[in-house]
Amino acid sequence: MVLKIGILWLLIFASVWLHFAAMVLLFLRLKAIWVTIEHTNSLLAIAWLLFRVFNLLVLVHVGDVLLWACFYRWKELFPDFPQAFYFSISAYTTLLTGDVALPQAWRLFGRIEAMVGLLMFGWSSGFIFAVVSRIYEGHMKLSTAERSVFPVRAANKASVP
Repeated sequence: MVLKIGILWLLIFASVWLHFAAMVLLFLRLKAIWVTIEHTNSLLAIAWLLFRVFNLLVLVHVGDVLLWACFYRWKELFPDFPQAFYFSISAYTTLLTGDVALPQAWRLFGRIEAMVGLLMFGWSSGFIFAVVSRIYEGHMKLSTAERSVFPVRAANKASVP
């Protein structure tokens, strides 16, 4: 049992590390392009940025699922990789439908994978919220600047005969 708990901690560490590395890379990339995005009114540019953020995060979650599935297959807990992947994605997303299950001695792994998945989805959601908030703040700065310019123009036009 001690060995299994050690293996669980290694899988958890690997999942968190994968997620952390992806978040750092994404953050650094966003930092590099943020000046452009922050000062744009282009909904297409903002949509393209969010599309890329979502896609990277989906890939990170798939990477987490693959990590667990590879472990399950390596330990021969499932007869083939597709079944291990199916179980892993079911556990990671907390569905655990029950049509595929780990052997009794390994069931704790599926529950822990579900907890890890829940936390990783929360982390990704927080990151997406931070990105959207930053976009919104930048957009509101533009809107405020535009609001201060347009009333002046309107007032100047009204005073001209």
